[in-house]
Amino acid sequence: MLQFVQRSLETGEYASEDEVVVAGMRALRDVKQRHQTLRDDIQAALAEIDADLGEPWDVDSIKAELVAQLDADEPGA
Repeated sequence: MLQFVQRSLETGEYASEDEVVVAGMRALRDVKQRHQTLRDDIQAALAEIDADLGEPWDVDSIKAELVAQLDADEPGA
């Protein structure tokens, strides 16, 4: 960890050890927020399934949609 901080200072990415720590804490906060959002989304989806509100998936149509999107995103398409 110390080597990472030293390299970050040497390259000029950060001006002080405090800046490195603050950036690390912000990154940790962001990851935790994303994880909580994901957990909340999963819980909501599971609740819908438990309440029989879920919709069945048609794997073939999902694949077809993805292929169409990929084809549309290709340069020259």
